[in-house]
Amino acid sequence: MNHKFETPAELLISKLSFSHIREIMMLDDPLERFFYELECIKGTWSVRELRRQIDTKLFIRAGISQKPEQLLQKIHDKECGSKPSIKNVYALEFLGLDAKDEVDESDLEQAIMDHLQEFLLELGKGFCFEARQKRILIDDEYFFIDLVLYNRNLHCNVIVELKVGKFSIEHAAQLNAYVSYYKFEG
Repeated sequence: MNHKFETPAELLISKLSFSHIREIMMLDDPLERFFYELECIKGTWSVRELRRQIDTKLFIRAGISQKPEQLLQKIHDKECGSKPSIKNVYALEFLGLDAKDEVDESDLEQAIMDHLQEFLLELGKGFCFEARQKRILIDDEYFFIDLVLYNRNLHCNVIVELKVGKFSIEHAAQLNAYVSYYKFEG
């Protein structure tokens, strides 16, 4: 058996999640699998980014490119340029919220909890779930933070306050109070 296009199992397990490996296993061509394994490890791609690169045929594009090194470098620069970071836009269609006149914050929170793994993968690398409806005490009054996450890459808590509708100054003040609590008490 030729092991020329096989990434060592220890490397795959230590650098890629099960979801990454599952996506790559779907590919029939051993050279293509090897290519995506290496590029995914080099670029520290999210599962979503790996799927995007597979769907847009990066393997074929790199193969027919006059300068494949530049193409791959451009993709890695785009991906790695702002790490670690928190994205501005999230695609949450996997939550499967039913179409209805109005989705409230509790519907959104419950959908996130029902699809927690997909939600954490969508957020990006290093996110861990810590608490739901975390009770905190500020000036002798109890408040409840919708979701508290921790990011291992950023070494900090991430407060998720779910709001449906237009963002307001009151929302910013509420979030600022929660962040201040974690900064000094948490």
